[in-house]
Amino acid sequence: MSLSKNNYKKIQDVQDDFTLKWELNTLNNVGSKHMELTRTTGGQAIIECSAFTTRFCNFQDPAAAGKFDSELSKHKFNAHFMEGKPPTLKLSDEQLDDLTSEQKETITKLRAIDDMCVRFMWNSPGVLEKKKKQCRAMLKKQAPASTSKDELEQMAYEMFADQAQSGLMLKDDNTYDIKTKMLAYRRVRGSSELQLRLPDLRHVDISGNLKQVNFDEVTINRGSLIVPHIKIKPYVTPNGAYGTTYTFIAGQLIVNGPSSGSSIEFSDHSRYTQITQGDEPQTKRQKL
Repeated sequence: MSLSKNNYKKIQDVQDDFTLKWELNTLNNVGSKHMELTRTTGGQAIIECSAFTTRFCNFQDPAAAGKFDSELSKHKFNAHFMEGKPPTLKLSDEQLDDLTSEQKETITKLRAIDDMCVRFMWNSPGVLEKKKKQCRAMLKKQAPASTSKDELEQMAYEMFADQAQSGLMLKDDNTYDIKTKMLAYRRVRGSSELQLRLPDLRHVDISGNLKQVNFDEVTINRGSLIVPHIKIKPYVTPNGAYGTTYTFIAGQLIVNGPSSGSSIEFSDHSRYTQITQGDEPQTKRQKL
């Protein structure tokens, strides 16, 4: 999971990379359908993002994963990422430009995939027809009499798209947050028993080896720099909610945010240098 510059395609090419279709639900609600987003070449719609700064993460806290739902099978870990660099990183102008550019490319790709999913819902007959009718009726009433049918339809779609949910959140400062979730428990095969499911988060240690983060010893702090891999899933619910959700699949911890307590060893060959107290760069041993 390198931080080398990604050569993402332009927005109009996203449809060449991904495929959307309706699939029958086989587990429950027999006869109902759900949307399936896959790669055109096969496989799940998993996106390797560029490096983002952690705003919030509770990977090491299973109790916090159940804060909003008492049912164990619905407990979720949450990780929210934001644009920009962690305040504890000293970057050259070139490094900062690269990081900013890569983040913008990731955001552009995620926005394009979200738009593709919502357009698919808009263009699917029998799906969210009540909502579509409301959007068209409201725009027809508000728009000038000279507005053409094509313009009205586009404006109605934009209203429909604005009301869709997404893991990509536009902030007041015109930057984006990426909000991801992951089920905290998985069912043991052949059993009704549930077991804790820790996130697949790794870091490059002082020897240059990729190692799994030990959540018993490490707390992921605000201000960490992480390369997240996310799975995008479009959805439409019976009560009329629709949009996309982002699931955290795996990631690489580049540098952890500042905190007192444990420490973790990072490679000397890290692309970024963390500032310690006194502004002396430290790359070998980073305080958590």
